[in-house]
Amino acid sequence: MRPAIPEIASRSPQTTNWIVRNPIDAFVVAKLRDLGLPQSPEADRRTLVRRLYFDLVGLPPTPEETAAFLADPRPLAYEELVDRLLASSGNRRLARNETATSLHRGNMQQKARI
Repeated sequence: MRPAIPEIASRSPQTTNWIVRNPIDAFVVAKLRDLGLPQSPEADRRTLVRRLYFDLVGLPPTPEETAAFLADPRPLAYEELVDRLLASSGNRRLARNETATSLHRGNMQQKARI
C-alpha cells in the first residue's frame, strides 16, 4: 500500500511557495517542513548536467555535452538526457554487473546452508 502524498502549502504568508514538481518532492518538502528546514534553491542547468553525468556515468560531461544541454531550451531536455544516459551501453554493463553480483551472493548463501 502506498502512503498518501503529503499536502504542501506555503511556508508562511510572507514567503514564497515550496517547489513541488512531483510526488517525491512532496515527501521531501514535507520532511523539511516538519524539521523546520528551508528548501534549497534549485540548481542551475550546468550543475544539473554535471550531477546527472556523475550519478549515471561516473564521469563529468564533456564540454560539448555540457554546451549541447545548455543550448537546449526544451522543457523535457533534462528528462530526455536522463533516458539517453540510462540507455547507454555503460549503464547496461553496470546492470549486468549488479545482476552477476546478486547471483554470486545467492550462490554463496546457498552454499553456506549446505
